[in-house]
Amino acid sequence: MSTSMQSMFRECAHLKGEDFKRIDRAFTLADKAHEGQKRRDGKPYIQHPVAVAKILCCWHADADTIIAGLLHDTVEDTFVSISDIKKSFGPAVASLVEGVTKFTNVYFEDKELLSEEVETLRRLFEVMRKDIRVIIIKIADRLHNLRTIEGLSEERQITFAKESLNIYYKIAFHLGMGDVCREITNICIPFVYPEKAKIREKHWAEQKKSVCSAVEKIDKLLHKENKKHKILDVKCVKSSQDLPRANKEDESADRAYYCVIITNTEDSCYGVFKMLHEFFRPVRRKFHDYIASPPESGYRSLHTTIIGPHDKPIQIRIRTKKMDDINNFGVLRNSFGKNEDAQVFSWLRRSEDLDRTTRENSDAFWEALQSDIFQKSMQVTVNGEGISIPYESTALDAAYFQLGAKGHKIKQISVNGQYKDLSTTLNADDVVEVTFSKESAVQFSWLDLVTTKYARNHI
Repeated sequence: MSTSMQSMFRECAHLKGEDFKRIDRAFTLADKAHEGQKRRDGKPYIQHPVAVAKILCCWHADADTIIAGLLHDTVEDTFVSISDIKKSFGPAVASLVEGVTKFTNVYFEDKELLSEEVETLRRLFEVMRKDIRVIIIKIADRLHNLRTIEGLSEERQITFAKESLNIYYKIAFHLGMGDVCREITNICIPFVYPEKAKIREKHWAEQKKSVCSAVEKIDKLLHKENKKHKILDVKCVKSSQDLPRANKEDESADRAYYCVIITNTEDSCYGVFKMLHEFFRPVRRKFHDYIASPPESGYRSLHTTIIGPHDKPIQIRIRTKKMDDINNFGVLRNSFGKNEDAQVFSWLRRSEDLDRTTRENSDAFWEALQSDIFQKSMQVTVNGEGISIPYESTALDAAYFQLGAKGHKIKQISVNGQYKDLSTTLNADDVVEVTFSKESAVQFSWLDLVTTKYARNHI
């Protein structure tokens, strides 16, 4: 057995004996299929699928997913066929490899996309709705290619980094894969936004000593004064590179490092939050309760910003150990094997409706993904239910996101207790109340009152 395979198996302690035999057979097939092939850096090609499989092992993937990771390039580049894989490893592995293969060698650049590329992306979403493991394999594949990006030409490095931010980062973000998002941005931002990356690096260098010292003082204070709530950990965390924001908030110095406080229970999160605001002055409008109102990705945490012991703003994030684990790994924690807690993402369900209503128009499907799914979202409440909607959505957009076709009977909408026009642009945490008429009230003019494709398609 190769050294790389031995290293991979050390990460697979969650698997059973029979699984190792199947994975070893898959490696033998992949090694034979890729014999003589080289990567752009001149190294044997087999190192790439083995690295992908190792990433999947670290993510505690099941044996079928790891085998598909080993074989993901064989159908595209070698003599191996889907029927060969089905015969040797079963229909589940064959289906995964086929799904990954359909999304291979498609490049999404800033230029206008070709319809063929968009249709391939459409197929990816279709496969994802059936088996989320397909995109998990593709993300592992992309992650290893990013880790070895130095093997590409300078021009291709920039293009590859843009693709990763435009597609893979956004999907990983919606899947709650926090660790993966941080690695993608840390690798890609310096290639795509080099000047912005230098600003963050400058803040890292300037802020590390003072912020980490402040976090140590917060830690000592909490443990000294706290008698009721169990605190498991207090740590100073280096932030990742950020995507650009219109208000340039991403370039502020207080985003370089933040403090994470891990407690044992949800109640303790709120208790520690209360203590912090008693000891330190909070910064107004910098509090978010993502425990009570989590976004579509499933991220949960309390966020606040205080004037710390170093007399400067410091971001605080308070969560339980389980929340921290889910925030870092997201969908990876409930996608393998039989899991009763498996997530059904609302944005993935919406993609089916967008797919159905844009079947004849590739451009419309791409625009819908950009506006409704890849766009950054915010939380609002509609008739008592918390939902995520894209930024710059109107009250009518939010109503359709929550109510679907029932939105046709909207009579009036109030926002934060005041009656508003249907075209009112919403802000994060707005509370929307919808009243209905007995008959459909939808009008052609409503098309001008929404910004999302999802709402437009319903209208």
